[in-house]
Amino acid sequence: KVTSILTLMEDYATYTPGGSDYRFNATFSMMYHSLFTGGVPAPNATDAGIRELYDWLYLHAKTDVTEVLHRDNNGNYDAAVISVAVAVGDTSKEIYKLRDELLKDVEPLKRTQGVSEVVVTSGPILTQIIMDALNRSQINSIIITLIVSFLALGAVYYLLERSFVLGAITTLPMIFCMAWLFGAMFILGIPLNVLTITIASLTVGLGITYGIHMSHRFAEDMKELKNPYKAMRRTVTHVGSAIFGAAATTIAGFGLLIFALLPPIKQFGGMTALAILFSFLSAVFVLPSILILWARRAFRNDEEKHGEE
Repeated sequence: KVTSILTLMEDYATYTPGGSDYRFNATFSMMYHSLFTGGVPAPNATDAGIRELYDWLYLHAKTDVTEVLHRDNNGNYDAAVISVAVAVGDTSKEIYKLRDELLKDVEPLKRTQGVSEVVVTSGPILTQIIMDALNRSQINSIIITLIVSFLALGAVYYLLERSFVLGAITTLPMIFCMAWLFGAMFILGIPLNVLTITIASLTVGLGITYGIHMSHRFAEDMKELKNPYKAMRRTVTHVGSAIFGAAATTIAGFGLLIFALLPPIKQFGGMTALAILFSFLSAVFVLPSILILWARRAFRNDEEKHGEE
């Protein structure tokens, strides 16, 4: 279905016997049919005559005509809207395909004399463009956050432990966590929206603290025990239980949102709780393995001395 100033004028000028022609007006019909034939301007149509039709509609049917035709303060008609109702899917590929097809269809209008600009727009198209922009912004923010975290933790651990690598190791589980998170969203069919795209940033902000606690405590235990396996056993025993308690309460708090009435809120709560769970698993199961590999390399000389003794 197409709605435009042409279809509106035709509605006011056409009478269908037995139909519900609530817009039909005999006076306008005479004016219209003197200038239009078959829905298009007749050879004798003039700009002044068509302008009279527009003026009549603005005087007698302003509510209807303002939806398809704009008149500025000087009385000049400077913009028109053509609405095309079509069935389109909800995927970005289908929406962009529709936009490209419409841009191709309106290309002749751009070359029409008197037409300065033609814009293709709609709710789904605008929403998709905004969502894509938000997604790109979110991805850039995540990358910047990881880089800043890497540099900050690297500098801190270099000052404390003389190891810049330990800072990189501490941020590494977050990469696994976000990969698991987006993979779970794909499997569960949860789309990226205004709420769910913020989960990755929350994951970095909330989840990286678990890794910091593990790395810092492991470095201290390693100095005392001089054995990576014993040090990690003590670290997981003491810090792991505390991290479990912190993660459990956070998961419970966000998990309550799954009982919300709005689907986006439910998705946000469920995926945030899942992100915290992934952060806990990466800190307690993934990070210890990496820390042991680092410790065996960094403290190899101390291990050899300890073994000889």
